[in-house]
Parts: sequence; structure tokens; C-alpha cells
Amino acid sequence: MLAALAALAGGCDLARTDANEPPPVGGESGAPAMVVQDDSELLYAPARRVSAALDLLRRSGVRTVRLTAGWSVLAPRPRALTRPRFDATDPAAYRAAAWRRIDRAVRAARRRGMAVMIDIAFWAPVWATAGDTSEHPREGVDPLLLARFAKAVARRYDGEYDPPGRARPLPSVRAFTIWNEPNLPAFLGPQWQDPSTKRVPLSPHLYRRMVAASYPAVKAVQPYALVLVGGLAAYGRGGVSPLRFLRELACVDDRLRPLKRAECAGFTRLPGDGFAYHPYSTRTFPDRSEAGAGADDAPLARIGELAGLLDKLASDDRLDPRLRDIYLTEYGYETNPPDPGAPFGPARAARMSSWAEAIASREPRVRTVAQFLVRDLPGGPGAEREGRLADWQSGLLFLDGRLKPLALALPAPLHAEPGPPGRVRVWGRVRPGEGRRSVRIETMERGGRWRVAFEGETDDRGVIARSLPGGDGTLLRIARRTGGRWLPGPVVDVVAEGP
Repeated sequence: MLAALAALAGGCDLARTDANEPPPVGGESGAPAMVVQDDSELLYAPARRVSAALDLLRRSGVRTVRLTAGWSVLAPRPRALTRPRFDATDPAAYRAAAWRRIDRAVRAARRRGMAVMIDIAFWAPVWATAGDTSEHPREGVDPLLLARFAKAVARRYDGEYDPPGRARPLPSVRAFTIWNEPNLPAFLGPQWQDPSTKRVPLSPHLYRRMVAASYPAVKAVQPYALVLVGGLAAYGRGGVSPLRFLRELACVDDRLRPLKRAECAGFTRLPGDGFAYHPYSTRTFPDRSEAGAGADDAPLARIGELAGLLDKLASDDRLDPRLRDIYLTEYGYETNPPDPGAPFGPARAARMSSWAEAIASREPRVRTVAQFLVRDLPGGPGAEREGRLADWQSGLLFLDGRLKPLALALPAPLHAEPGPPGRVRVWGRVRPGEGRRSVRIETMERGGRWRVAFEGETDDRGVIARSLPGGDGTLLRIARRTGGRWLPGPVVDVVAEGP
């Protein structure tokens, strides 16, 4: 275990490349690629920490990092009520210091051969809203002004843009997402036509206008870019539950008949190259919904329902057929410690994350899986509320930089469940590398010793799925071959109803 941790924490520096085109973001059916987001660590941390985080991710086989291009962070005079005079499609018209944080992360990721996905997202400048002067403006976002910002972002990262004072152009970014969790009031409003009754959704129709304007704006600059829409949260929680949001976005009712409301007059098929989604199961096992979940909520356990709805809406020409592909772009489990209100310890959370990836990999439409955060966020002074810390503690690292068990599980996740009598079904993956990869599965009965139950190769995607001897009390671990030695991952147990 200590040797494996040392290999992740240290190790030799990676070969770097300055090739202009990034690798594809999405993986194959049954072997989705991993996307990691942590704006705090990748955009706002010191340069040495950005480099260390990206080195850790690259060694772990992570293909893509997700960054936020915050509109209000980049825009000139974001707190002004009146829109300033400037060319909103010109990257040079935005704040240079704010761009530099994103530029640094993009350059660093691309040097390591990684792709970047950029969220064209929150918050809006006050002058681009319906007069929302709150700390986080998001009410009545102007879709045409958002489209101009989206074009500026796509231009800056088209692979040819040379920012003032730089010796060479910025690397290309070929994947973008339009907004973040528009079905939650924390990110877009108003959510309802009448907030007092919450009967008729409004946010899906606001978001449809945002997509209708921003999608062609990005494509006008980068015709071959991957532009994702959606980015929905798995639970409504004061907003619109995701399955209902999706139906309203497509202007159909709960029986999938066209809606005859003013918001849907002149409806045309929703554009997009893939559907982004955040299927969090933060307080329960990944194979079930949280207590109190509604019929239109859709955590990971119900990913098949989301896929089925996307497929039906695409077949009915309500969505672009490419929106059948699902890109999971956020997921993770907070741990206790450090958060005393989190339901799972670090080792158990690592177990759950591997199990979640196994579930996601069974849905053939899923192209990416996700890990939210590299490093735990601080709770902050006075941040403990009802026994829980504010912000998120779902990282690969504790706040002080110590590795969590998830840092070992990420490069080689493993899941085991009961099979026929005397057997267990095992799913695992070796993420780093290409093609077939050396792998070993070791098992131990309680009170016994570790023994090699399987040694061989994965398939061409790095996946292994086998039936091995074992039962309810069997413990397992996966080991990958690196540097001439076997590095074992965390110990997992056999789960049926939940760990």
C-alpha cells in the first residue's frame, strides 16, 4: 500500500506533448473516459499545485479536465446595471488577468497530453440579467449576450488565438458545456412561472433559449467542437427535477405529447452534441435513490431511465440524435473525515466510487464518468451547519495534501458482486495505458491470506470482467503492473444490496 501511494504521489515526470489537437473526450461504450473537475485546484491554486494535480491525474489515466470560464469573472464591469460598450465576441475585450488562470491550466493540461472541457457558465454579469444584483446573478440571463461570450471563449481556444504579449498561440480546446445545473435555483432563475406554487416550470424554456443561441455561436468558430448541453443535477431540490426538465426542454408533457403553451410556440429540435449530467448519489449507495426522491429525479441508479427518455425524444425529433450520448461530468462522495456529516469514511467512499463507475459502464450511452475535486475544499470558519461542513470534501486528497484511498482506486477501480453459488462477478479497469494492460486480481477469505485468483490482461479498453471463486465474505483487490512491480489498489468486499 505505501509503495503504491508513493508511486502516485511521486514518480517520474511524464512525457509531454505540444500537439495542437487534444485526445477525444469521450470513451467507448462500456469503457467511458474519466473527467475530473476542480476549479479551486486547477485555476486558483499556485502553479506548483496545479502541476502536481495534473501530474497525479495523468498518472492515474485521467484523459480530460473540466474548467469553468466564469462569465462574471471574465466580463468587464460585471456589477454594472448597464452593459458597457465593448465587442463581446472578442476575447481581448475581457479581463486579461482572469483569462490567464484558464490559459495556465489549459497549457499545463495540454502539455501532459490531456484534453480540456470548458464550462461556459456561471455567474452572469449583472448587466446580462434581468437586473439581478445578488451576489451570484443568475435571474433572467440574456441568451444573446451569453452567446457572444460563448463565441469569445471558443475563439480564444481555437488553437490559433495568440493573446497579447504571448510568444505563441494558446492550445486548442475542443469540448464545451453550456451552463451548469440549470435545473437548480442556485444556478439559473426563475425556475418556476409562479415560485409560490412551483407548478409550471420556466427554467427549461429559459435554458432552451440559451442553448439555441450559444450552440451555433460556438459552432461558428469551431465547427467540429463537442458542445454539450444539459449539465443537470440529479435531484430538483427546489428546482425542476431532471426528467421533467428534459421533457419541458423538449416541449412535451409527461406522456411525451407536444406542449401547447406560449413558451413552446415555434419549437424546433434542441441542438447539441451530447448530454452532460451530474448523477450524484452523495448520501446513499450508487445503486439506489436517496430517501424522498421524486418520480422525476434521476441519480446514477436511474441512469437507464435518463438514457431511455433521451432516446425517445431524439426518435421523436425533439432533440438532436447526438444528445443520446451521455457525458457524466460531475460525481463524487464526500468523506468523514473531514466532514463529520458525511455518511461514508474515505475507504468506503473509494469503494462507492468504483461501484458507481461499474454501474455507469453498463449503460452503453455513457461516454464519460467523473470525479469532482482533486483536493478537499476547506470548511471555512463558521461553516459547520447542522453537523456538516460547507463546500465539498470529495477530493482525491485531503486539504493538507495527504492521499485518500480514492487516489489509489481511481487508476484501477474494482467492483465485485455475488454470482452463482461459490462465485463472484468482478468488474475492474486499468485506466493508465493503451490497449491490453497487465492485471492481477487477488482474493482473501476473512482471516486468510491474499492469493492470486487471476493474472492476465484486460481487454483492449483496459476493462476486465470475470467470474472468480468466492462468496459474501471474500475480500478482493486489483493490482496493475507499473515500473516492473505490481501496485495493489484498495481492498473491496462483495456487495449485493449495498456496502
